[in-house]
Amino acid sequence: MQAENARARAEADNFADQLPWLTTGQREEVVRLCTQDRLELNRRYLERIKDRCVELRGEYSARYERLRCQLLSVVAAISVGAAGLLFFAFHVSLRN
Repeated sequence: MQAENARARAEADNFADQLPWLTTGQREEVVRLCTQDRLELNRRYLERIKDRCVELRGEYSARYERLRCQLLSVVAAISVGAAGLLFFAFHVSLRN
């Protein structure tokens, strides 16, 4: 967080440097307001990113569960089919 504060302050300083007519007090106010605006903007970006991560986690979890159920269904079907074939082969071998 300190790095982000320092970065926002540096950007605000750079902006204020482009306004040489400002008095010292005005410059300090511009730097303070620009820094505050940048930090608020960054906070909103991070909040949106966090919200999107939560959405994606839900979507991927639901998709994972569907795929898992499909896979288990396929494995169960193959197992039942294999058991049926083994039973049939064993039954045929007993006849001979």
